[in-house]
Amino acid sequence: MTGYAFAEVSSQEQELSDEDFKQMTIASTESLLWYQNMLYILVFIFFQLVFRDKPDVPPSAVAAAPIHKSTFCDAFKVLWADKNFLALASSNALVQGAQAAIAVTMSNLLNPFGYSMS
Repeated sequence: MTGYAFAEVSSQEQELSDEDFKQMTIASTESLLWYQNMLYILVFIFFQLVFRDKPDVPPSAVAAAPIHKSTFCDAFKVLWADKNFLALASSNALVQGAQAAIAVTMSNLLNPFGYSMS
């Protein structure tokens, strides 16, 4: 669709003045945006009409289970007791800490030579 919208502009490029070329480019861009917006609106309406909020049959046993609300402290206690979560959190903290240490060290080493973090 993009090629169709700009085909008229590119084919007449040699014959047009700068102002005419600018106006034709703006008109083609507006036309392209209009068509794209109409397509997106139609697809959005289609999805809203066709797809339901929830399926009739839950996709898994977890989705069918009732939601259990717990406080932050209770959830944190459950996570603190989970060894797999502690291993994951520790490994993530080690990787991020090592990356931060390398970045700070490199920054201190390269600042005298005119390099900065930004």
